[in-house]
Amino acid sequence: MKKNTTDKGEYSFEDQNSLDEQDDRNQISINASAKESFARAYNLQIQKVEAILLSEFISNIKLKLRPEDYVTKKNDENLRLDEYVFIFKVVFNDQEWKIRKRFSDFQNLDKQMRKLAEDTGINEQQLYPIPKTEGSQNIQQMFDLFFLYLTQCIQFPVLDKSEPFQEFLEISAINHQGHKKFKECFMVKKAGGRTNESRCVRCGVFWGRWNKRYFCVTSDGVSISKGRSENECQIREMIMFDYDFYVNYGLQETGYQKGIRLNSSNRKLTLEAPTLFLFFDFLMGLKEAIEESPYLGTHRFASFSPIRQKNNCKWYVDGENYFKDVYKYIKRAQSEIFITDWWLSAQFYLVRPIQGEKQSSRIDLLLKQKAEEKVKVFIIVYREPKVALTIDSHYTKTNLMGQHQNIKVIRHPKTLIPFMWSHHEKMVVIDQKVGFLGGLDICYGRMDNQKHHLFDVVEEKGQGQFWPGIDFSNGRTKDYSNVKDFLRSEIDRRKDPRLPWHDIAMRVVGDAVIDMSRHFIQYWNFALADLELKRAKENKFVLRMRQNESVDSKRKSERESGFLNKIKKKWKKFRESSIIGDSKKNVEDEQEQEEQKQEIQQNLIDENQDALYDQDMIATNKSHLSFQKQNQNDLYFNQLMRQSQISHTANRGQEKSFLSNQSKIQISDKLPNQNGMVINEKVEEENQSDQSQQIYFKKLESNESQKSQNNYNQIFNSSPVIQQQQSNRVLQSAFPVLQSKTSDQIIPVTEIQQANRVRSLSTDNLKVDVLEQQFLDLLNDVRKIKDEDASKGYYESQDQKENEAISKSVKKRKNSDDSDSSVETVDQEQQDIILDNKKIIHTVKGKSDCQMVRSSSLWSCGVKETECSIHIAYIQLIGQAQHFIYIENQFFISGTAGDPVKNNIAQALVSRIKQAHQNNEQFRIIVVVPLLPGFEGEIHGNSGVLKVQLHWEYQTICRGGNSIYEILENENIPNPDKYISFYGLRTHAQKAGQDPVTEIVYVHSKLMIVDDRVVIMGSANINDRSMKGSRDSEIAMVVEDKEHITTVMGGQQYQSSKFAYTLRQSLFQEHFGLQEKEMVDPLDNDFFEKIQTNSKKNTWIYREIFRCYPDDNIKVSSDYEEFKKKRNLALYPNLKDQITGYAVEFPKRFLENEDLRLKRSQKEFYCPDINFT
Repeated sequence: MKKNTTDKGEYSFEDQNSLDEQDDRNQISINASAKESFARAYNLQIQKVEAILLSEFISNIKLKLRPEDYVTKKNDENLRLDEYVFIFKVVFNDQEWKIRKRFSDFQNLDKQMRKLAEDTGINEQQLYPIPKTEGSQNIQQMFDLFFLYLTQCIQFPVLDKSEPFQEFLEISAINHQGHKKFKECFMVKKAGGRTNESRCVRCGVFWGRWNKRYFCVTSDGVSISKGRSENECQIREMIMFDYDFYVNYGLQETGYQKGIRLNSSNRKLTLEAPTLFLFFDFLMGLKEAIEESPYLGTHRFASFSPIRQKNNCKWYVDGENYFKDVYKYIKRAQSEIFITDWWLSAQFYLVRPIQGEKQSSRIDLLLKQKAEEKVKVFIIVYREPKVALTIDSHYTKTNLMGQHQNIKVIRHPKTLIPFMWSHHEKMVVIDQKVGFLGGLDICYGRMDNQKHHLFDVVEEKGQGQFWPGIDFSNGRTKDYSNVKDFLRSEIDRRKDPRLPWHDIAMRVVGDAVIDMSRHFIQYWNFALADLELKRAKENKFVLRMRQNESVDSKRKSERESGFLNKIKKKWKKFRESSIIGDSKKNVEDEQEQEEQKQEIQQNLIDENQDALYDQDMIATNKSHLSFQKQNQNDLYFNQLMRQSQISHTANRGQEKSFLSNQSKIQISDKLPNQNGMVINEKVEEENQSDQSQQIYFKKLESNESQKSQNNYNQIFNSSPVIQQQQSNRVLQSAFPVLQSKTSDQIIPVTEIQQANRVRSLSTDNLKVDVLEQQFLDLLNDVRKIKDEDASKGYYESQDQKENEAISKSVKKRKNSDDSDSSVETVDQEQQDIILDNKKIIHTVKGKSDCQMVRSSSLWSCGVKETECSIHIAYIQLIGQAQHFIYIENQFFISGTAGDPVKNNIAQALVSRIKQAHQNNEQFRIIVVVPLLPGFEGEIHGNSGVLKVQLHWEYQTICRGGNSIYEILENENIPNPDKYISFYGLRTHAQKAGQDPVTEIVYVHSKLMIVDDRVVIMGSANINDRSMKGSRDSEIAMVVEDKEHITTVMGGQQYQSSKFAYTLRQSLFQEHFGLQEKEMVDPLDNDFFEKIQTNSKKNTWIYREIFRCYPDDNIKVSSDYEEFKKKRNLALYPNLKDQITGYAVEFPKRFLENEDLRLKRSQKEFYCPDINFT
């Protein structure tokens, strides 16, 4: 068999009769100048590991193969040198890996080294002689000789830095710092293997064009570059290890005797090795990498991310201190910045009030400054349907990209037709070392502090503006209409109150940021591929580990051939005519039509590049990644869902994890360890039908039960179809069984029948050959810092100071108007982990275990199987709660509302309350939600969206026959308020010479605290849009601080997590206006009575003064006009000081006599219900 191509960048080889024969075309020509392949600190050592028989080496890979197809048995006395594999450890610049070589490899190296020595004037007699022929030499002596030969080569700078020697040792210009490397080598890859979301496969796949590429196997995946030298080492594609990764090999599965197919959620890539030994060696590298990678297993909550230990975490209540820290860390960024938001406002100021130097905190100017400092900025924003939203992401993109060429912005999804689901993540990552996430977008309306002023008191004092221009807003009374006019407020700032904004966010420093970066990179690369951006050389870019910067300026010209040029031109002409024709159907305004036409024209793919399908730019994670394994016994449940239903386990003490114990990989039947075998490369293809097997290198946590072991074997030793069916059961096992202890009735889990795995989407791969060039530069830049620059870092811990400062947040918040921050002590005393840029770079270990969870699917992130780990985490954490649950969320829509709502968070709460009631446990749930949805309109008007959101929330909580309160009452729990209570937030103000006003405090948080020990916070609302996984894309972090403080729970001494406890204290202090000592024990009856009394009194005062809604006295919207006539603003001076905190009762009887569903006369009626749930 022979492969031939015409382009210079391609690779060709012929099969050989034995491994002893080496193809000269595989060797890199030796240059007399012995050019160094890269420039960085050079510290190289070689260590002996072992010399083993070739047959034993093949057996260790644990493949199902017929030995006689690959080896020839020999007697012990006839064993020769090339029947052994010599294994060495290479230590290079604080990294180490193993290389596996045979006698013929040393012969070939010696030939090149002696030629190089001759060309450079080195006396070749100084080199240890390598035998030119095989004999019956003593193996140990030859092993020692090979070791001495390598160590001697290191002594000669011309030799040890030569390309042949470094290729032999698998050293390249690719910087793997932080990754564990397992194998580097040249192989050939077949073009294609990708399908886009439309399930189209391009005709070029069938041409079978092959290209020589350099492959690196690390703990994070398999990277592909053009070569190993400095000017060819840009990583063009990264096959990332994930839950869907597995390997096919051999003739039957790949069509090639020495073929290997890498299968991931993004691509099925076919490779072929030039020799059989390299075939086995590469498979061994894959096996070792997979054993080390944390991304192939099913982690807790069925998340893509493992539990990361020793992270340093800081929480933020409301936006002021959060945005201030985001500003500080962006200012100190050195390499790259990742930002993803639902909405990003280019003229948003991160530091308030606006005066003097603080004007430099405007996000567009700040990012421009960093871009000018050669920091790469990558931003993803949600591309909204203009018929529904006015956030104008197009303006955001054009404004930010116009600042500097190092700022890249993409909008997703690509569809021109209004799309129901959105990208809802809010995340900022700095240098892949520091991460911010939570509920806060960098956009108008989000800036606030715990005072929640209704007017700009800073402006009134002549000290600048806290909410400049359009940022002084109230989306309930007047939504944004033109965000380009950012200097003008949509409301009258002299008399109209703004909408106060309550939110939660956090900062993470540590290994958890690895997974934040990985998610962003996966999201970015998929979005680019999905948008089919033109692969013009000046525009393409890819996220990967940073290396030495280099650009292969001859890349395109070298690959162009006359024949392919003609094909390319015809293909481009066809695509241009067809796609531009389709773009005329755009339903948006003319400006958007023109924008889309330009984008689509840009998206024409250069089919000639890398055989039309060679992906140049797919991301890998930061090179500083470090991985760890963890046991997963703590929060899994043993039971599989029966017939796609869930119930609650009666005996929580017997709960065991189906996905527990040490992670494993498939161990196939071993080859017999025959002492005498040599590889037989000349094997007739027709005899290979039994040699090819699949290696499912997925890791699966398994317990010791026989049932689990059977499932384990089925996943790793079965066809992909059976494996796919089994993965359903694996995910299903992560859900707890929610069953009433007083009834045998099992509550159906709607839509968990498929365990939230989108099996109907049969697309196996994504089209990912369509990216831009600047990303290529980023992955060359990431981790650019060299060993000799160790004195120029800037990360250092101040753990003690920071933790002490956090604990001070439990103090009574200040009420004086001369301070804009109610948690000023925390902000002043918590020290930054980042110091000046002259300090050594290192990430300090904290004390928090963190795990990233998300909602991701095919449309949003390119994953074949929908991930709903946020949903699973909420359900499991609720089921595991022992004492107390505190929830804040923008929405509260769950399965008790009935069809079409599918998420099971409300059912989990009900089930846990039933258990507490049956066992007479002291257990309490407190929920804080907005009093009204944050949509423009009045209840007595034609505000259909506002009312339909209220409909689903009330159906979940207290109406419709199957709500939380109704289920509990039907279960003979006469007073559900004993276990669960709901609150909203409201505030008030009076400007001089004007009437007093009131407004709700809009709760935008996405938070749950369990037992003062575990916290989950992020971007996900409690509704199907956020929880299903296949709808809105979301992220969240589960945090368990291992630093405990002694508190009280249920009247008993209790060890609380410091992170969770101090966060709850700060929130209760803000909402309920209590002192620290009054809220230490959330189960204390006196505490509960105080918050009930205060919220009830606050509700009464607001009713008497303002007659505001929502209110239980308004049964239908027509009651409001009569109700508000009884307002008495004259009572305000006497009653305002009696208002304590912001909490008021959630009005469960508001509009209870009115049908809140959409009417046919309302345009929203024609949207499906799932759009609102």
